[in-house]
Amino acid sequence: MMRLSLAGLILIFASVGTYLLISSRAASTLTADFNSDGVVNVTDLSVLATNWGRTTATHAQGDANSDGTINIYDLSILASQWGQTNTTPAPDPNWQTSLANAQAGDVIVIPEGTYTLTQGQVQWPGGDLYCNLVIPSGVTLKGSGVGKTILVGGGTTSTNVIGSVSTTNIAISDMTIMVDISRKGSTSQDGIKMENVDGATVSNVELKYLYIASNIIGSRNVTYTNVHAIESQLGIDAINIATYTNTANVLIKDSTATGITNGWGFGTYDDTSQGSDVHVSGVTFQNDTATGNDTTGLFCHLSDGLTIIGGDYSNNTSEGVKLNTCLNYLVSGANATNNPSGNFVYIASTSR
Repeated sequence: MMRLSLAGLILIFASVGTYLLISSRAASTLTADFNSDGVVNVTDLSVLATNWGRTTATHAQGDANSDGTINIYDLSILASQWGQTNTTPAPDPNWQTSLANAQAGDVIVIPEGTYTLTQGQVQWPGGDLYCNLVIPSGVTLKGSGVGKTILVGGGTTSTNVIGSVSTTNIAISDMTIMVDISRKGSTSQDGIKMENVDGATVSNVELKYLYIASNIIGSRNVTYTNVHAIESQLGIDAINIATYTNTANVLIKDSTATGITNGWGFGTYDDTSQGSDVHVSGVTFQNDTATGNDTTGLFCHLSDGLTIIGGDYSNNTSEGVKLNTCLNYLVSGANATNNPSGNFVYIASTSR
């Protein structure tokens, strides 16, 4: 292996890199970030210089194109990515510790793997709530992909997998959340449970074998995209927008609910123990699919300003879409067929 001085490599960099720096576009993945600090800079150039000519190299030694050799091709990649930053940090093998100590603005990436979680505890309005993981304000928890990062709920049968209480601007993405299949049908564990959250995004998440796949309570400005609830057994619904205070401005889009056996696939629900006033408003379901459920596809109760755009709510054992005491609703372009209790059922509801 020929070791090249950093000064010598900088000269080469200057000669071959100038054109690349001018003509390159931002890379979606910073393969030249050899020390995984989220930026391509002189530190990475030094790594490459130290290992110049190596023929059995790793990425951490400067192999940007994964061919095992450190040469001009790796230098060209480094030049094209020079100065770029990666907003998503590398997977963190100590992610649970990092999450426990996270501050607003932190992005925690969970590596690929299956993680069986242990019981934790968070103070919930009205008492203690057991959760495996707690998301604080301003924190993003990101997996390495659905089916690649798998969080298996542990603890008692009433322990939720992920919880967040009285927080702002949280995000959860790119993972599977479930309980062990042996607990299917005998657990009251929710997948994602949030209360009094202002600002939340959940995307590219699979939720399996849970009580309520996701329970949104008294929260505002929440968006779910590409969230898939599968075989939740004993819940009110799959993605529940229930309220004990006020829930507003919630968007559920491009999501699915299948194999739900008790409750409904998607829904809004207002706890009437607080009276008949509407506490759920501005909820939109857009291009969602709730089919093949042993229940109603989409059920909304005591909601104001409900919008259902597109989507398929067919082949459920009860109704396709059922609205009960909903004010100012709009249903446009939704499909519902082969639902024995009715495809579109409106009870004491008014459209806009």
